[in-house]
Amino acid sequence: MGIMTKSKENFSGKTLVLWVTLVILILLIVFLVVSKGMESSKENVIKEQVGIIKLRLATFIELRKRSILDITAVLSKDTRIANALETENYNELQTILDSMQSEVFNKIIKVSDKSLDARSYVSVQVIDLNGKIVASTATKDRHGNVSQAVGDNVSSFWAFKKMRATSGFLASIDFDRQGIVLRALAPIVKDGRMIGVVQIVENIEDSIGGYMEANRYMYMINMAPKFNSYATNIKDSLKFNDGLVVNYDQVEKELLDILSKAGLNKDSEYLVIENLVFIPLNLITTPATSSDTEISKGEYIATIYIAVYKQDILQQ
Repeated sequence: MGIMTKSKENFSGKTLVLWVTLVILILLIVFLVVSKGMESSKENVIKEQVGIIKLRLATFIELRKRSILDITAVLSKDTRIANALETENYNELQTILDSMQSEVFNKIIKVSDKSLDARSYVSVQVIDLNGKIVASTATKDRHGNVSQAVGDNVSSFWAFKKMRATSGFLASIDFDRQGIVLRALAPIVKDGRMIGVVQIVENIEDSIGGYMEANRYMYMINMAPKFNSYATNIKDSLKFNDGLVVNYDQVEKELLDILSKAGLNKDSEYLVIENLVFIPLNLITTPATSSDTEISKGEYIATIYIAVYKQDILQQ
């Protein structure tokens, strides 16, 4: 009896151990499945929000381009500008531009970003048929650079070459000596012939600065390497993926090293590093005017890398 009782006790003890072990294994499997599901759910949320963030910023930039283009179109039909250009009265032309500068600023800011409370560096130019800027409101930008000034020649610019009496208007993301800009052009037409061009240019840092701040986004603008030699006014000591970093005063070299080692580039969908999600938005030129029936593929000129707090994305 003693041996049988002891044997039953041993059997019961082993059975209990097996059951406890089985329960622990089941709980562990459930935990792993739930954890994996939660992580998968987080990844899906991040992926979905990345697409939304890119679309919203791209839409904002398009609206900004439209605002600038609308004012450019109005100025191109101003008879005072046309008359002064035709008679080569460039002093009068400069006076006209200077007198409407603040109004132009206010219209662009009001239409495209009602919350923006910062000085814009939008500049207006009148260009003659030879591509020479004969009047301009351009001043130093935030980095102390001046481009699109009186005397500059833009005859080699693809956008200027597009202008003709029947061309219609053009608004595009483009490059300049100061970096990446939004550019709008419209032909000045008199008696059926083009006598010049009106142009408005805005540094893209000014275009998107208020939007980024309002959404708690950080960002970096990275030029395509092929434009490094052209953007001579940008410091060339700060590069990412071999292209110049335009807003170099907002980016640390240590961060660029981390992002480079992690493999972030213009073709990445997004990249998560610790508590930040990095999202690339590529900028492409618009190679056609409003009257062109065929729109060819634009040229890649830069990438905006947006940095968003991971927690902010998951709370959406």
